[in-house]
Amino acid sequence: MFSRGNIVEKARILGLESRFDGLNEQQLCQPVQKISVIDLYAGIGYFVFSYLKMGVAKVWAWELNGWSIEGLRRGCEANKWGIKILKVNNEGTVDGIDDLVETLEDDNLRVVAFHGDNTFATSVMQGIKAKMEARNSWKPIRHANLGLLPSSKDAWGTATSLIDPEMGGWVHVHENVNVHEIHEKRAAIVAEFQRLQSKHKLIHGHASSEVECVHVEEVKTYAPGVMHCVFDLNIQHSQISTGRTQDTIT
Repeated sequence: MFSRGNIVEKARILGLESRFDGLNEQQLCQPVQKISVIDLYAGIGYFVFSYLKMGVAKVWAWELNGWSIEGLRRGCEANKWGIKILKVNNEGTVDGIDDLVETLEDDNLRVVAFHGDNTFATSVMQGIKAKMEARNSWKPIRHANLGLLPSSKDAWGTATSLIDPEMGGWVHVHENVNVHEIHEKRAAIVAEFQRLQSKHKLIHGHASSEVECVHVEEVKTYAPGVMHCVFDLNIQHSQISTGRTQDTIT
């Protein structure tokens, strides 16, 4: 589970390495303490803890492996961050959602970890969002982390559906890429996320959106000729300006 590349990416989220957009009030158009993050491949908390350290209100963590969930729990407890673990069954239902909503206003509950398949994340999270919006306590999801190799493509549609439909946000796409095809992969990822956004808009009637890759982080060599890259996508809806800039492609 340990990887030097993970250290670099953790530091990037913390603002200590390279570039990482969307964790300051100017770009968010709201305080970082008022947002939440979803990590669809949370593991033992590789990146969850960096987001928490940066002050986000809550991280919604999805993880299939029970041992990783236990590691995440221990890490949260060691840092004195409250964590609630919920089991997702094979039909995609989660017991204890109503009780969870009652406790979510506790500021010390920083992580909600779902032990199960993230293909159910859209329906589960939308149900929670509706209940919390009724209580005026929902913190919009402004970042989605997709840290699965060799590809996180199975979760791209889920991430698209969960980024806040009014304010937009950032999706961090981890992929293994041929070192000679990084620019081509960048364009292909943007095109696919734009297609997913357009489809989501048609179904749900949300504001039109623009997808842009604002940065590509070359994390580490995964194998000869293969680079572990993180593609930082900004999904910006028509009424929001984040003051973003894009890396120059050379």
